[in-house]
Amino acid sequence: MKKIANIQIPEKLEVIENFMKAYKTFQVVRTAIDSGLFDWLEKTGGSAREEISVGVKLHGLFMKGYLESLVELGLLVQSGKQYTNSSMASNLLTRDKETYQGEWLSLTARSNWNDLLSLFRSENPVLELYHDNDFPEYIQALAKRPLTGELQAVTRQVVNWPGFKQSQKILDIGGSFGLFTLALCQENPQLEGLIIEEPLRVSHTARLIKDQGLEDRVKVQEGNNLLEINLEPDFDVILMAHQLYSYRKQLSPLFSKMSSLLKPGGLLVSNHWFCGPGCEVEAGGINELDKAIHSQGHPICHVENFGRFFTESGVKLLSRADVPSTYGVSKLHLGQKEGRVQISV
Repeated sequence: MKKIANIQIPEKLEVIENFMKAYKTFQVVRTAIDSGLFDWLEKTGGSAREEISVGVKLHGLFMKGYLESLVELGLLVQSGKQYTNSSMASNLLTRDKETYQGEWLSLTARSNWNDLLSLFRSENPVLELYHDNDFPEYIQALAKRPLTGELQAVTRQVVNWPGFKQSQKILDIGGSFGLFTLALCQENPQLEGLIIEEPLRVSHTARLIKDQGLEDRVKVQEGNNLLEINLEPDFDVILMAHQLYSYRKQLSPLFSKMSSLLKPGGLLVSNHWFCGPGCEVEAGGINELDKAIHSQGHPICHVENFGRFFTESGVKLLSRADVPSTYGVSKLHLGQKEGRVQISV
């Protein structure tokens, strides 16, 4: 029998230990968010260890190592006996900031990532993803993800289109809680928007509209099947952002439908994730998994052929661009419907 003392330590043991450390780190940050620690420090402007323990109801036995962990992560700053939020924690992890990401981080532990085995063995994972990810807190957190760079990049591209200043009506077929439309309406004071959203997302979209003071110009309407929406064909811009995944096998009729609702000379915008060439992993395994989870199982295939859906529906493809998004690069396509249009310069 081999002596215990002669057992060789396996190579790369530190890799496994780092996995465990990463999990523990996540739990440290999640606890700070769920306990309201960052919010409390933002209000007090800084406090000592004992005050923090009482203020956020965390037992003093653990506070020394706990607060030191947050300092090491760059989330707290220690000066003497006082602890304050770092600029990162203040901007990203306090609830009163528009850029708050704490909900998303905390809810990761309640999303499909918490039980991948059940998802991977599900007989109908697409249906499971649709229902599991539609509880109110998840929706509220999900709505903030485009604000980390994607929304800003898409808005710049659309605003730079020569016809934008003269545009009066925009149709947003959902997928991003109307955030892109709200941003565009802020850039063009005469622009009015209609957002089509899934039933469970309508109330939160309405709250976002109200928060931006745009209730008079932007409306949200419930809609489950985009192929059956009945609207007047008088839109200057139609925006499709992360909503085509469930229509992967119906892209031709969907593009024809959108084109029919667009004025001659109007702009058709598509912003979606795509598979890598040959459906191979392109942006790393974790990003690929995230894209699958958030695109009802699979992004759109064959970006190299995607332009034909514009052309076949009477829309000339103007440009293509890579846009940074939460789960890797998103592909932005802009197309203009054929027909004469007068643009003032």
